Amino acid sequence: MRAVNLRIEGEYWEFLIKYNKLFLWNLIGEVEIYNWEEILRDTSIKYGDSIYSLYNGSMKNKIFIEKDINCFNRDNNDIYLSKNYLERYLEKKVLTPNEEVITSINSFNDNLIINTDDGLFISFLDNMERFEKITDMPFYNISVGTYGRVAFAAGEEGIFELLLPPNHNKDYKSYKENFRNVIKKHSNKTSWVKNNIYSSSYLEEFILNPRNLNKKYYDENQIFKHSVNEEKAKVTWVNNNKIYRKLNSSTLEEVTVLDLGAGELSFKSRILNFQVWKGEIISGAGTAFGTIVECENAMVIIFKDTSVLNIPGEVVRWKSYRSNERYSNILGIIYEEELVLSAFNY
Repeated sequence: MRAVNLRIEGEYWEFLIKYNKLFLWNLIGEVEIYNWEEILRDTSIKYGDSIYSLYNGSMKNKIFIEKDINCFNRDNNDIYLSKNYLERYLEKKVLTPNEEVITSINSFNDNLIINTDDGLFISFLDNMERFEKITDMPFYNISVGTYGRVAFAAGEEGIFELLLPPNHNKDYKSYKENFRNVIKKHSNKTSWVKNNIYSSSYLEEFILNPRNLNKKYYDENQIFKHSVNEEKAKVTWVNNNKIYRKLNSSTLEEVTVLDLGAGELSFKSRILNFQVWKGEIISGAGTAFGTIVECENAMVIIFKDTSVLNIPGEVVRWKSYRSNERYSNILGIIYEEELVLSAFNY
């Protein structure tokens, strides 16, 4: 599988593509908002109509012919957008809360959830000049589940959950009322396994079903077969109903979570080995097109057809969209002086 790489010049900390807009968080506390639709249309005029299809989320499960994308005639598949060129698509700039560099962001519908060292804020994509603080507490990460449920890892404070109001309700009071501490077990990272919260920490790991009135959870001795006795500083991530955890420097344990109904779960485990030259496994994520594993010497994409792509370079940050989201075929990698958006057809 091949990818087209859209290389955007600039120093950034985060990005978001939503509602035909490109949101770029720079390093001086601003959000730059660009017209993504116009960027794609103008780029397609020069490089072929398939560029638009690849990057606007309509290329999934379709086959494109390489001759239809002009950049395939080069030594690489890169399209460069300079900072000066990008300026013509800039719609506006807005300040982040307290003009701080954000720790992490996530979104659900038009809700924008902003995590900073100064606390947690809610804003809206159509009015980012206005934001409201939900709590003074900063979090390790934000994980959006289904039906507007958001989980937060708060270290020693445990796990918090935010139930986003229905029908695009922008009454900030309702957000604060729907923010609650669901369990007081140590958590450094949260994810969703279907409707269950998966928590990882250097103390313990567990799966919690927040809909279960008895707050039933499964601990790591029940979840993992091979890696349960390994080091406490764990590398772990979720892809739909699968959990991945590092067993050693070049080996992963893959656990499939089976839902037996009535809040009951079971777990099936297997081992995945990596070539040693790729170095220590650092982190990973599941995507619609395969599994991404960040190693010491390479970003590795294992596609669903078992082919592998190794991406070189020193990465600052990276992220992909969830499988059920519109731009799920895009992988974004932030380097020191550019953002690279790689689009795959699958």
